Amino acid sequence: MHFLGGFFVGILSLWSFFFAINYHGSPVTPLKVLVVGVLGALLVGLVWELFEYESGLTWNAIGSYQLDTIKDLTMDVLGGYTAYVYFVLKGYQKNI
Repeated sequence: MHFLGGFFVGILSLWSFFFAINYHGSPVTPLKVLVVGVLGALLVGLVWELFEYESGLTWNAIGSYQLDTIKDLTMDVLGGYTAYVYFVLKGYQKNI
């Protein structure tokens, strides 16, 4: 679920940053696309993990809470990276 959430948030971050904000004519490089996609997914993942901790939803059947958090954030980043790959392969950054 975190991978799909990371992918969705990564695509949403890329869309909102590059399409809705109108990037002011700066060149869009694949590195900028990567940073926006991955950081968007990571930031939302961090907020979610803080929500889980503050709400007391730290029960985990296998392993420890710290291991679960690391796994969840890794999957968020991988989902954001997949959003970057999708965005670049579709050529959306060229249309900006």
